[in-house]
Amino acid sequence: MSFERQGTLGHSLRLSVVSVLISAGIAGLTPSPAQAITGGNAVTDNSFDFVAKVSYVGGTFCTGTLIRTNWVLTAAHCVGGVTDPGDMTVRVGTDLKDTGGQVRKAIALYSYPGYTGGHNDIALLKLESPVAGIVPISLADSGQSYRWDGQQGGPFTQYDDGVIAGWGQNGAGQLPDRLQFKGVSIMPAEPDGVGLKSIPTSGGPCPGDSGGPLMVSIGGELFQVGVMKGQNCSSTANYSEVGAGSLQTWILSHL
Repeated sequence: MSFERQGTLGHSLRLSVVSVLISAGIAGLTPSPAQAITGGNAVTDNSFDFVAKVSYVGGTFCTGTLIRTNWVLTAAHCVGGVTDPGDMTVRVGTDLKDTGGQVRKAIALYSYPGYTGGHNDIALLKLESPVAGIVPISLADSGQSYRWDGQQGGPFTQYDDGVIAGWGQNGAGQLPDRLQFKGVSIMPAEPDGVGLKSIPTSGGPCPGDSGGPLMVSIGGELFQVGVMKGQNCSSTANYSEVGAGSLQTWILSHL
């Protein structure tokens, strides 16, 4: 299976993602011990070139996504305590952790005003200049939310298969050189349908994966429906839902 992403630049990018790898977490593909997003698969092409590495001058980093050519979406806890946006840099357009792609400094950052603890954990970074030649990922159309939204689908019901991606550690605390991705099942995080969670058959997101995307395929195209919150390499991860609702409205109001 391949995904086609249509960009605002007037061209399409073919994503050569093999379906058996996309569903690896669901189908039970045996992981290599060295893989991160524990049990993940290394990206070796431009399939996820919109996934960004968001770094702070002190050396810490998170994952994010390019949602416009000059805007990156990540987790609010990834920018907590940052007073100068210029201390944040973004590398995007590469499957290698520290080389290639394009690097931009942030000139502004915005955390969701309702962020408290692990709830509503999203933030936006505005880049100093647009990146070129990379098609941003789109947020899902809220009209498609029946695919993953617990409020409509009912509590603790599997809605759809998804994909996660991130730059984080593997289960041994090592940082792989390449971006990792994994197939997951999407569930509501709470009985009332607030938020989302993903369940791979083994492993899960690790430190450094925070702020990364939870994605679904709609009509052969990848769309982002969640932003990864905190993680501990367990077999589940929680997400702030951005495919519908107030968080999506807030994001779009800034772009």
